[in-house]
Amino acid sequence: MKRVGKAIVDVVLGVREMGVLIPLAIAMVIFSSNPIFMSRDNIINILRNTSFVFITAIGMTYMIVSGAFDLSVGAVYAFAGVMCGKLMMEAGFPVWLAILAATALTGLAFGGVNGFFVHKVGLPPMLATLATMNIARGIVTGIQQGNPVYPLPEGFAAIGQGSLFKGSSFELPFVVLIAVSLGVLSAWALKKTVYGRAICAIGGNIETARLAGISTKSISISVFILVSALASFSGILISSRLGSAQPNVGVGYEMQTIAAVVIGGTSLQGGRGTIIGTALGALFMTTVANGMTLIRISPFWQQLVLGVVLLAACSMDYVRNQFRK
Repeated sequence: MKRVGKAIVDVVLGVREMGVLIPLAIAMVIFSSNPIFMSRDNIINILRNTSFVFITAIGMTYMIVSGAFDLSVGAVYAFAGVMCGKLMMEAGFPVWLAILAATALTGLAFGGVNGFFVHKVGLPPMLATLATMNIARGIVTGIQQGNPVYPLPEGFAAIGQGSLFKGSSFELPFVVLIAVSLGVLSAWALKKTVYGRAICAIGGNIETARLAGISTKSISISVFILVSALASFSGILISSRLGSAQPNVGVGYEMQTIAAVVIGGTSLQGGRGTIIGTALGALFMTTVANGMTLIRISPFWQQLVLGVVLLAACSMDYVRNQFRK
């Protein structure tokens, strides 16, 4: 019996994704008692909402694996959506060009600033990204005075609202396809490329990585740019989904993305993490929020549940690290 118990502990602590798979399965069993939860439309809604979190969480996974984190993604998320809307409605940019320009410029601007102050000036990531969070939010709300950019072109709205095989049992929203594509590409890059292995090395031991010839500052700055660019792209997609660019979206979004990454098994100590775990973490959070709404639990209590789950995930990460020693 002791051997069986030890084997179970080995599996739970050894498989990084197990910490989210078990509560996800439990949550689905609990919420499936409500017939609406397992309906086709609700499952599509869960997958679509998961995608908006997951896209930014991909970049946050890279960030936390590298040994840092970014608190500015929620404000960048809103900033990019408004910028894209203004480029289309006021500057006359075509939809595709506005998306590319807003993603690239916002990602480079805020990611570059974060990277500069962390790796050139020497500020802690929390302080630097907290400052840029307030700067980005201040700019976008100051310019818009709380007013959305509206209306947006129909071709733009179709990206966030459209689907393949719409109305059928196999309906797949475009945003889900985009998120899956980015997830597969980023998972491959993290595990199979020199760049991905360098990020893991930096998070594992930055001094060892530097002595091994890795340009630690350049790569770390590029990760800040990556997470800002992905937050920008996700903010543009949510604007497409809503049909308007809202300057107040993304409040608390940074905690959602960090929670998805940590709940998915990425180590807060850096060096270890998986994109599939992050995908499961984002799915878990969206599933729980959706299920609690269906059974009419107040959103205020939903924050409590998220906090408890996050605390449990962080505790499991600590126990797992102790178990490895």
